[in-house]
Amino acid sequence: MAGASVAAELSERLVVVVVEAAASGEEHSRGRSAAAFLPSYGSTGVRALDRRAGARFGVECRRRRSRCCRGPSMYDSSSATVSRS
Repeated sequence: MAGASVAAELSERLVVVVVEAAASGEEHSRGRSAAAFLPSYGSTGVRALDRRAGARFGVECRRRRSRCCRGPSMYDSSSATVSRS
């Protein structure tokens, strides 16, 4: 969690790459706590809130990504984005 938090802070000024050794980003609490948007995670109520927030989150994600990456994403999912700078 500490590494993900540092990466989030540094990403405001630098290009940051986080490489995860776990099979999936949501496997441990770090994936849920480091501003990860996982629309399939949580109770029915939480998932309903996620659906409503999803559009806004997508816009913000694309805005932040465009500040550090040129061109389209090479791979994009709800829990991982691979881009080329």
